[in-house]
Amino acid sequence: MKFSRCFLVLALLYSNDIWGQEKKIYSGAYSWRGFEGKADFEFYSFDKDSVVLDGDFKFQSKKLPQKDELLKVLVEGAYDRNKKAQKWNYLTEDYKVTIRDVKDIELVADLSGTLIELKANYEGGVPSGNWVYEEYSVDGPKKVRRAFSDQLLFKKGDLSEKLEIQFRNNGRAEFIRGKLLENGVMDGEWVIVYREGEKLISEVRNYLNGFLIGMVKRDLKTDQLIMDKVYFETIDKLNLLDQGKNTGFRVADRVFNLDYRDGFLSDSEEAKSQNAGNQFIKEFLSKLLKFESSYVNAAGQLIDYPMHTRRMVYEFNRTQQRLIETIPGSYKSLISKIQTYLDDDSFVLNKNSSESMAYAYQIHSDFENRLKGLEELVKLLETKDIQYHDVSLLEKSLENKFPKEIPIKFTYGGESVSRSLSFSKEEFSKGFFRGLDSWLTQISELIDQQQDLVDESLFVIRQDSELLDLEKQIAQKSEATRNLYQVDFANEYVKAVYEQLYTQTLQKLTGDFAKEQEFDKKKAIGQNILDLLSTLISNYPELLELNSYSQQVDELYQEEVFNPFTYSRYNQRIKPKLYDAYERLMEYYQGQLMQERNPKQLPVWIQKIQTLSSKMVALVDQDTKSIERSINKRASISKLEQSLGLQ
Repeated sequence: MKFSRCFLVLALLYSNDIWGQEKKIYSGAYSWRGFEGKADFEFYSFDKDSVVLDGDFKFQSKKLPQKDELLKVLVEGAYDRNKKAQKWNYLTEDYKVTIRDVKDIELVADLSGTLIELKANYEGGVPSGNWVYEEYSVDGPKKVRRAFSDQLLFKKGDLSEKLEIQFRNNGRAEFIRGKLLENGVMDGEWVIVYREGEKLISEVRNYLNGFLIGMVKRDLKTDQLIMDKVYFETIDKLNLLDQGKNTGFRVADRVFNLDYRDGFLSDSEEAKSQNAGNQFIKEFLSKLLKFESSYVNAAGQLIDYPMHTRRMVYEFNRTQQRLIETIPGSYKSLISKIQTYLDDDSFVLNKNSSESMAYAYQIHSDFENRLKGLEELVKLLETKDIQYHDVSLLEKSLENKFPKEIPIKFTYGGESVSRSLSFSKEEFSKGFFRGLDSWLTQISELIDQQQDLVDESLFVIRQDSELLDLEKQIAQKSEATRNLYQVDFANEYVKAVYEQLYTQTLQKLTGDFAKEQEFDKKKAIGQNILDLLSTLISNYPELLELNSYSQQVDELYQEEVFNPFTYSRYNQRIKPKLYDAYERLMEYYQGQLMQERNPKQLPVWIQKIQTLSSKMVALVDQDTKSIERSINKRASISKLEQSLGLQ
């Protein structure tokens, strides 16, 4: 027998013999539905790894997800051979506690949060019978009912007859109200009122035996009509079903989740218009079924639904079935082929070595994005869920994804270049799947052609393994440098050096590297790139420290002065001429460093700033009158360096 945590208390009581075993009682630490707490329950133990809960069950948990949060759970019910049975009660308290003060050894704090009470019934381990849901908003000592419903009737795990619940939210009423047929199928008029930002949205949906046939969406605050949609295609098919004239389709035997689909995908307006209302329903169902592992996962997400929509199921001929089987493989192979080249460091680094290479790279990039836009469609084919979509409608909604002409725009040599690719759509006239298969085949042939050209261009570049290794080093070191510097862009030195050396100088070097065809010269440029990146990485910590030098010198060259006439204290600069000279030199060094595009000079300017700062620290306690006398406001930088002994 294995529990998730060590027992705190274990009491074994023996009762009558059931299944040839003796029932035991456990009391102690326990993990249940992702909560850690204390449990008391009855069980049977058949071997060390087999435990069957049977009888009364009680679990309570209290934890602090954050230091100012408190989450409490209390569960009471009974199991019948590992399945929930009869009445269960759940109490969830989720609070935020803000400590304000402590007076007379008593804590003064603000309390806010949510309290949910749920009374449930089960038969055979699934929700069955009447459920009562109550939700309260807690604000200090006040507990205000936010939601209540005692009209939640479950039959064999599905909601039955109706769903009706109202929420009070900041004085506004939000609610869900609708009729349910057998198996939790949505039917008739459904009204969903919910907040969407500052708007209060009303959705009136009409279902016919699970089929969404119309929806009106309105902003209740302004009475503005947002959407008025009638699903004529669905209505026509339902009429054909009633007349017995349906050919090639029928009502599917299975039921579906809240998202109604019929020939449109998730990015269509028909689908997106349902999202907000469905999400509002899902949020309630997630709270209602929070403790049901078959409905809600450990992350609090719905994985099954107690209410459903319906869809049609469509017949396909053998040719269509064959294409449904083969297209996903062709799609994945094509995506993989494109991504392999886009992930090739040599291709990326040398994409601007010629116009044809730049063109080939853009083709790969553009078609990767285009093909990713078909991912949902291909998944429908792969899972065979395409049978629940009207392909004739699907083809119309996806028409813009298969254009005859596709523009390809890219940059080469600092100039914008535009080209165009043509595709045949003739096969679409013979069927959607034939057209899709043909379109993927044409893209595959285009990619093969471009990759042959890329391979030819890269053959010379890759002929020496040393050069290939150099390219990998550049790619890795470039990424490391970019990740390092972009963390501290608020630092003016880091940002300026990144802009001058990484963005400007490195861009020029990589351009030279890409264009150079002679191996020895290309290798020398590559080494210069590595040296530049090494310089940026090695000097990065020094750049972060530069601001601290100025602050240190500024503080050292100030002293507190007392004014006996005003009885006040203030800071006064000491050795002002020396400090003025320091500021001129520092300003000059900083300006040179932040404009420097020669990587070899970067450590030189950093060293000058460090040396100047160290010199000023050393001079603060020395007699510097002779130095100050030698300082002239019009003196050159070289003269100032000489006066301070920096040369």
